[in-house]
Amino acid sequence: MRRLRGGLDGRGLLSDGRLAEFVRFFLAASLDQVLFMTALLSPEALTSRVRAHVAAEAALGHLDPRVVTVLERAVLAGEVPRGVVQGMLGTGDRQARRLIAALVERGLLVGATDAPLRIAFPLGESERLFPNLWAPNVLGVDVLAARPDLATALQPPAAL
Repeated sequence: MRRLRGGLDGRGLLSDGRLAEFVRFFLAASLDQVLFMTALLSPEALTSRVRAHVAAEAALGHLDPRVVTVLERAVLAGEVPRGVVQGMLGTGDRQARRLIAALVERGLLVGATDAPLRIAFPLGESERLFPNLWAPNVLGVDVLAARPDLATALQPPAAL
């Protein structure tokens, strides 16, 4: 039997105890999401996954492996001026345009004809570029196992 704490003994949904329990749950869930997105969007991890994606698509004959340098720069710098693409790829102008057109067609790069190229993440490529987006672990590391305090805090409030 629970010890009563007066008329406002914390047994109701609007009690201070339930509010504190909800705030702990909410903050733990928020921290979990921040940790997840930090790991998922870290430049090192993202460029590594872009490299792996290009290698896999090149093995299937869908992409030229030389485009990885352009995609990496787009990830790290945010954009790639069209004028430097030819030098980055080590090809002639026509070949560089063809390779970039393939990336734009697949949705991996976007940009108006006269604008710099920016990285894009098409939905069809999301599982390889952002693995475990819907899974409870981040890049093979179970966040909740590493942080037992989060695992406890992320349990929904007990029923009344």
